[in-house]
Amino acid sequence: MDAGDPEWSPRAAYVLGMALFDRGEMAGARIYFDRARQAGHPEWSVGGLIGQAHLAARERRRSEAARLFGQVIDAGRERFLGSAWYNLGAIHQQERSFTEAAKAYRRAVATGDVEFMPKAATNLGFVLANHLGDPAGARQAFEAAIASNDPEQARLAAHNLRAMDELDRLRRAGLPLPSGEDGVDVSVPQSKGRVKRRWWFPQGR
Repeated sequence: MDAGDPEWSPRAAYVLGMALFDRGEMAGARIYFDRARQAGHPEWSVGGLIGQAHLAARERRRSEAARLFGQVIDAGRERFLGSAWYNLGAIHQQERSFTEAAKAYRRAVATGDVEFMPKAATNLGFVLANHLGDPAGARQAFEAAIASNDPEQARLAAHNLRAMDELDRLRRAGLPLPSGEDGVDVSVPQSKGRVKRRWWFPQGR
C-alpha cells in the first residue's frame, strides 16, 4: 500500500478489519470496518459495509446481516458481489427460506467470483436436491462446482453427486432412505481447517 494513494486509508482500514476478523478480534475489526465505511470512498466504504455484515452474521444477527449484505448488493461494486450474494444465500438457508436461498446462490454463481462461485454452486446443489425437489438442477450445480478451480468444492460436489446416485438406487429398490444432514458453510470464509460443512447424505454410505 502507498500512503500517497488517496485510497490508502480506507483500503487499509478494510484490510486491517478483515485481518482482525479472521483472527477473531471482533472489537478491533468493528473499529476498522466502521472507519472504512465512513470514509466515503466508492469502493472501500462498501468494503467496510460488507465487513459489518460479516460481523453481524458471525454474531448471529441474521436480519441485520441480511440487510447489510443487501446494501452491498445495491452498491453494485463487483469486488464484493459474489461474497454478498453467497452470504445472503447462506442466511436464507439457515432461516430455512430455501427458495430465496436458491435465488441468492444462483446470483452468486452468476458473478463468476473465483472464491464464491464454487461455494455457491455446491450449496445451491444442496438446496435444490434436499429441499426444492430439483435433482436435475442440483446435478447441474454440483457439476459447475466440480468444473471450478476450487479442489475442495469439487470434492464436496462430487461426493454429493455420488450421494444422489445412491439415493436414486435406494428409491428404485424400494429401500428406506437414510436421513440427511442439513448444514451450510459458515457465513464467512475462514482459514483452512476452520470451515464447517456437513453432508446432506451421510458420508461413507
